[in-house]
Amino acid sequence: GVAGAVCVLYEYGQEENMLIESWVSSAAGHVIKDKLAPGKVYLYHEEKAPEGYAYSESIEFTVGEDGNVTSAHYINDNGETILYDKDGYTTTITVQEDGTYKDGDTVVTINESGNAVDEDGNIIAEGVKKDMPITDNVVVMKDAPTNVTIKKTDSKTGLSLAGATLQVIDKDGKIVAEWTTDESGTFKLEKMLTAGETYTLREKETVDGYYYSYDIIFTVNEDGRPQ
Repeated sequence: GVAGAVCVLYEYGQEENMLIESWVSSAAGHVIKDKLAPGKVYLYHEEKAPEGYAYSESIEFTVGEDGNVTSAHYINDNGETILYDKDGYTTTITVQEDGTYKDGDTVVTINESGNAVDEDGNIIAEGVKKDMPITDNVVVMKDAPTNVTIKKTDSKTGLSLAGATLQVIDKDGKIVAEWTTDESGTFKLEKMLTAGETYTLREKETVDGYYYSYDIIFTVNEDGRPQ
């Protein structure tokens, strides 16, 4: 498991949900004993994502009459059931009441390979599933690592530029990353930035023959989608 996430567990109630337990995740996982009731439905929610990871969507699960978890699936902020992909990360594809699928207003179908596709056959997500596997009564929430790619190019030709020294600076003015571009012009910051936080991209040293670029302000996606 990933350590450092602030997690909470609620039991669904008719008027309001009841807090069962809150904890900070560890690599060993977290055990809840003698607090879950047969026949009840629970909401497992992440209040704060670990450093370098995106927020996960919440998990809704049911405890059977034998005390074991019988079903579990992700839900979005609207309470709609959503699918997860082959890597275990959540998608924005919702399960409709009639059993069909949508991604926003886009009608989605699942092809023979298990991929979610639009009406033109374009793949939206690979290996999608709704129900989460439950082994040894363990419900696993999976956080996607934050993933931001920076590319330095010539504004006129679009070609990659090597030799520029770039910095990513956080809201407190701390330099989070600094690098000099190679021939590809690209640099990937994986698990280095905090989901939902805003950063400044600054050019410290420019390429010979080029003007300095203006600072760029950007915010890291909370859901871990690459950007």
